[in-house]
Amino acid sequence: AVPEEEAPAEYRDLVLPEFKPVKGRALGHVCRYVFRHARRAAVRSLLAILLAALLAAAIGEMAALRQHYRELYQSIEVKARFYSGLPYSKIKKLEKSGFLRAPYYESVVGSVEAELDGCEYFFASDLRSVQDPITFLEGYDAATVMDREERICILPRPFMEKLGLELGDRVLLNEQSAMETFRTNYYAQTGIKEYDDAVIRPMVEKARPKAVVVGVVETGVLDETVYLPLCLVDQPAFSFAHATGLSYAEYTLMDYHCAFAFREFVKDFLAQLNSEPFFDMDTSEADQVYKIYRLLETLYPLTAAVALILGAVLPGLIILQCAQEAGLLRALGTTRRRTRSMLTLEQALLCLLGLLLAGAGICALHRPDLGVLFEPFGLYLAAHLLACILGSLAFAVKATGKNVLELLQAKE
Repeated sequence: AVPEEEAPAEYRDLVLPEFKPVKGRALGHVCRYVFRHARRAAVRSLLAILLAALLAAAIGEMAALRQHYRELYQSIEVKARFYSGLPYSKIKKLEKSGFLRAPYYESVVGSVEAELDGCEYFFASDLRSVQDPITFLEGYDAATVMDREERICILPRPFMEKLGLELGDRVLLNEQSAMETFRTNYYAQTGIKEYDDAVIRPMVEKARPKAVVVGVVETGVLDETVYLPLCLVDQPAFSFAHATGLSYAEYTLMDYHCAFAFREFVKDFLAQLNSEPFFDMDTSEADQVYKIYRLLETLYPLTAAVALILGAVLPGLIILQCAQEAGLLRALGTTRRRTRSMLTLEQALLCLLGLLLAGAGICALHRPDLGVLFEPFGLYLAAHLLACILGSLAFAVKATGKNVLELLQAKE
């Protein structure tokens, strides 16, 4: 028995004529061998499928984890907060520092006397702290109402009903010390300690600022709070809040990576203030996300490279186990090229089946993220199949490299 191409021309038709190259028969013969051999060597075939599936599934899970932490990293928002005492006059310097965005301010001032007795004045730059729905007067909305330099306010529905007010009405707001100031002035002018409130109150009301009710907080709780635009803090008419430190200020850093530089800026900034507000900026969670993200970004290509190497070598090792079978095929007259094709195609088909199995599992587990996951994982699947084909072909060349007599001797 010798390979067909080594036989004399006049005897080629006499040596295993069923292997004679006939158009359409070569591919069919290869495919029949592959499917029959895969069925006969079930354990070996199952092992090849599982190896490809496990490698692909591991890389798929790592790709999903990498994508998850990439999204977390891209969505990192670090909040810088100041409590109790940040002067209204200094907030513009913070805004112009270049580190911050989305400023939010609050200033709460208690009322002592007058028409809105017992209520609180809540100054804010927007209404994010108000959880209940708000009904606005025509021409006003939640996005702009707290930016308007107008004497306007928003009241809770029960408080408005208690005062008998409607949208568009004007309400009198009281300065904390207005009554005491007028009492002192009245005594200094008249020398009369026993004063008549009916005389003093009109003078107080004349000096009090009036604000139009432009919004109603629809809440069932009797919350006696007046919501006012922050810009009114710096108007002399609202002297109860003039030059008063803000109760709360919150910013979002432009970029997580500028946190250290911003801390240094805040040290110098706070050192210039007479009374230093409390500053808080916790980056521990963001630091942890960033470290894991960088680790995954480094490990993913390395792990994928190792998986591709294994995806090329492991099928090749299985082919080496089939060297004796390859020797028999060669001894029976199968050409080297066809034998290599059989061995390579078998491993490629088994690898493809394993990759499809892993791909289906990953898609089922990460269906919502399939769009963003497909690009890195799909690229890996294609690379894995290519590595399997190239590796199998290289080992098939090695397995069929010996001449027929050596293969027969090895078989014996």
